[in-house]
Amino acid sequence: MGRTPKHFTAADRNAADTEARRRYNDSMRGKDAIAARKAVAGNRRKGAKTTTTTPSPLRLPPLSEDIERLGATALPGTCHLYQAALSGAVGPDFADIERWRTQPPFAHYYNEPPSNASLPWWPDSSFQYYLHTRSLRSVLDGVRMREQRTRDVERRLEFKRIGSEAALGALRAEVLGLLDDFKQVKAVDYHPYIWAREYAMWENYIAWQARTICHLYYLKFLETS
Repeated sequence: MGRTPKHFTAADRNAADTEARRRYNDSMRGKDAIAARKAVAGNRRKGAKTTTTTPSPLRLPPLSEDIERLGATALPGTCHLYQAALSGAVGPDFADIERWRTQPPFAHYYNEPPSNASLPWWPDSSFQYYLHTRSLRSVLDGVRMREQRTRDVERRLEFKRIGSEAALGALRAEVLGLLDDFKQVKAVDYHPYIWAREYAMWENYIAWQARTICHLYYLKFLETS
């Protein structure tokens, strides 16, 4: 990963540039850039856009539209890999999943064949590598949703144990910490074409940061008894 692609003809370079632009425009960072350009144009006509005004029981400032949007990112609910990970089953094909659960920037690594020949491996420019990256995202979604549900049970018990006022104070501090982390991770720069897997895992991580922030900000974990 991270090696600059080599193109030996002008046609190859043009095709690669076109594909890179397409992938960038379809990526989170590309969509953010397009949305920002549209927002600037809209703001000139209608004034500055505001953040959400929905109040929080935590008595915190409104969340940004960026966090609200990312927090509402759809999950692959019917995907069998997601459902399997949600139930606690992660197959050996995803043995490197722990690498991608850490906070970006991720530790650098080279995409080389594993020592265990029974594990799958594909060159990072192959379509199979892309498909495996997409599957890895579904598995991470399942793992993180399972962890969120476990943590939700603990939070509900905490509310009963120490009382709502103390529990809300702890949640307020947690959300403030998550907001700081979100700013740091959002600033991490992975090119969606050259660092395709790192970029996809960064997208997944930051979407879950935003989802967790919204989940706590609106006390959604209390909706399930």
